[in-house]
Amino acid sequence: MPQLKPFQASARVKGTTEVLSLNEIALRIGQSRSLRMEVKGDIGRIPLEGNRSNSDVTLSVLLQAEKSSALSKLLSVSIPDLGPLKATGRINDRQGNFGVRDVNILVGDKKKATLSVTGAIATVLKDYDLAVDGIDLKVAARNLSLQSFSELLGQPLPDVGLLNGSFQLAGSPVQLALSKAKLSTKSTRGLTMTATGRVDRIRLEGEKPLGGVKVSFTAEAPDLRALPGLEDFDFPDLGSLQLTANVNDRSGNLDVEAFDIRSGSGKEAFFRMQGKILQIANPKKTALQATFETASQPWIKKYMQQPKADNLPLAGAIKARSTAAGVLIDEVRFGTADGKRLVLKAQGKLTNLSATPEADSSTRRHRTRPCRGGIDGGRIAAVPQLAGNQRPAQRQFSKGCLRR
Repeated sequence: MPQLKPFQASARVKGTTEVLSLNEIALRIGQSRSLRMEVKGDIGRIPLEGNRSNSDVTLSVLLQAEKSSALSKLLSVSIPDLGPLKATGRINDRQGNFGVRDVNILVGDKKKATLSVTGAIATVLKDYDLAVDGIDLKVAARNLSLQSFSELLGQPLPDVGLLNGSFQLAGSPVQLALSKAKLSTKSTRGLTMTATGRVDRIRLEGEKPLGGVKVSFTAEAPDLRALPGLEDFDFPDLGSLQLTANVNDRSGNLDVEAFDIRSGSGKEAFFRMQGKILQIANPKKTALQATFETASQPWIKKYMQQPKADNLPLAGAIKARSTAAGVLIDEVRFGTADGKRLVLKAQGKLTNLSATPEADSSTRRHRTRPCRGGIDGGRIAAVPQLAGNQRPAQRQFSKGCLRR
């Protein structure tokens, strides 16, 4: 723990050889501009004999810092700089348990705090031993940058914009519960996301840290390239994007039980995908199962340069799962919705995802009807390889049967 200087303390001492009292306590540690702590109040009874705890405790506590990052050395963790910090609370006792009420922590501007924590902690000390329990706090964020916490979490976070919203936190460090959560973000690219719900059990230790999860997500974006990680992909213009998803652990694993992705506002720019993602908390066992449907015209316009192509309904499905070696693609099926003109099927795997992604796949094309001016016939290349910059390689199509 760092040394905080200067140190000043004063109090009025009264009592006997059996019981003392401290009144008008004034404890000051640290400098006013960098980091300081103040404790003021009274301790009515301090037993000098036996194992009885102090009682009649009424203390007010103030912790103030010019920058929130000043707490890093004090707490031995990397705290991001979110602006000035001011924390206040009142310490009282109840049958040997010392708690903190009227907790009020503000980070940032006083009138528009970036982060605020209010509430109470029923027990902090029990018979002079640290024993935190009875946490009842409300946490609120206003224009909070999540990327500021990358160093604290030990990994970079995607830029999803500033966080706004609040949630309740209750329980103890051994098992917390998060409820009444309503959080939202909005990125500079126009991606807006909202999450609501609860997590009944948050354990800091053990194989399954989360339990009783029931969270709903919604998202909207002007196009696919507004999503983190897809900025460099060369997609056709499918219009605006809407997403809904429900996350829970009813199966014993943390799953996206159902998701629905829609884009476009008309037949010429329509895409929809529905499915589920299993075991999202285990990157080596995550599995995707989904079906999708779209209209052919935006894809043909983009990759075949045929603005007058028929706008046929297309449909497909994908089954993939992650392993320690990479992503296994069990099946990708794609073709006309009726399955009578063109069906593409592929299998394979993606490896080396953290550096230069590599694809190893096989593709089969099946045609049951002759070419009659629709999306049929012609030569279609295998599943595109992924280059090191995560851009899909140029697709190659013949144009023989795609014009009207």
